[in-house]
Amino acid sequence: MSIIGEPTKTNLGNGGWKVIALSTITGATFYAYRDGVFSSQNQTGIFYYQLQNGETLRVDIVDDLDDAPALGFPGRAALQWDEAVGATSYRIDQFVNAAWTQVSLIQASTLSVYEWISDFLDSLTTYTFRVAPVVSGNDGYPREFTFLMHRRPDRPTVNAFAYDDGTNTITATVS
Repeated sequence: MSIIGEPTKTNLGNGGWKVIALSTITGATFYAYRDGVFSSQNQTGIFYYQLQNGETLRVDIVDDLDDAPALGFPGRAALQWDEAVGATSYRIDQFVNAAWTQVSLIQASTLSVYEWISDFLDSLTTYTFRVAPVVSGNDGYPREFTFLMHRRPDRPTVNAFAYDDGTNTITATVS
């Protein structure tokens, strides 16, 4: 790897971040991975990310694909579906507290495949979403997506330390 040190992360405010990496290789191509998943590449080494409240930026930048990070699990659901003939929009619902709640509405366009990415989700929680095409103001047949979110764990919060003179043991209480 020819990356010089850790990439520089700059908080731009409102959840925006700028990440800059430098390489010893002239004209290097930089490959960025967010949560272990390839996100983009360029030759400037400058990448921009948008985070939501409570989300941690975990990004790896390499200039050699042999140094790509191990696969991680991002904290968002990415739903994809094929276009529905005649649809003017697609309603995305989430099943919460035994009821369907609309979380987004995407206007139809000339795309043949659509994608929607959820907000940041809690780990070790099962989520159910559905996508319903809207045709002439009526809902078409919805497609459901159910999965268990299992992402990289949050950093623990250290609540207290305790030292036991008898055993020379330090105990940390975390949550």
